[in-house]
Amino acid sequence: MKSFEMVENFFELDLLVKDLIIKSKPNFYNTNAVDIEENLKKCLEKMCLSLKKMAKYLNLENYINVDNIFDNYLKQLYSCNYDLNKINDFYENNILLLTSGLETSLRKNISGYSMYNNYKEPFKYVNSVNDLLHLIHFSAINNEEFYKNDSLICTKGDDLEKINLYGIKNDLALKIYDMFPINNSSQTEILSLDNKIIIMARDVGHATVIEIEKELDYFRVKYNIPKICNVDMINNLPGVSKVDPNNYNIFDGVNGEFIIKDDIISSLSEFICNIPTDYNMIIK
Repeated sequence: MKSFEMVENFFELDLLVKDLIIKSKPNFYNTNAVDIEENLKKCLEKMCLSLKKMAKYLNLENYINVDNIFDNYLKQLYSCNYDLNKINDFYENNILLLTSGLETSLRKNISGYSMYNNYKEPFKYVNSVNDLLHLIHFSAINNEEFYKNDSLICTKGDDLEKINLYGIKNDLALKIYDMFPINNSSQTEILSLDNKIIIMARDVGHATVIEIEKELDYFRVKYNIPKICNVDMINNLPGVSKVDPNNYNIFDGVNGEFIIKDDIISSLSEFICNIPTDYNMIIK
């Protein structure tokens, strides 16, 4: 079983890389290309170290050679020869870019609690630091075993229907745990961190993953549903990427994102109860 310290560190590194992606953006108020390139180089080195640790925590070293990826980035950066336009293009294409097709490939190949995840397929779409971070982050939050650690706070149910709460004990996490219906899924893992709460609900849309983050005076909710059991119910979810009812595969999966400004518990409860399960299956 993993230590909670390792799980915490993973998400701290995740935030660090996101911050470095922003900080590495070329600042053209400073037209000294040498300084701009040096800042990019330092940020890339820190990103490399962080992403290597994250990949190691998930045992992804056989699929992802982070050192080789960043060696290539540095070669491309040096080939810019202090040309500001080329440096900006390097940042856009090698650090900031989110490659089209990556999200779809992740949903098809690394979703829920599948034992047959295919990491090589989505890796074909990895062209940037942002792509690599997204792949590693997605791999973690869709890895049921990654949630299970030595910080179990409480559990309810039995071996057929169980809900586990791990991590940092706080009022919001306990309220979500208390709210979660015992007969909604066969197993639910809730991970409470300093800055977010992550839920994986097995047999809800196959294994729906929900991330909840506090931002200012509201909550941002992001979710991934690996299985489209009922397209009408899916398309009625808040913030969902709409599915064409005449052209979809039930295993395509969907993503969504929405804001909750009022009662987080009642809004979250309504959202979860509206996610289709196999009992709602309608194939058109």
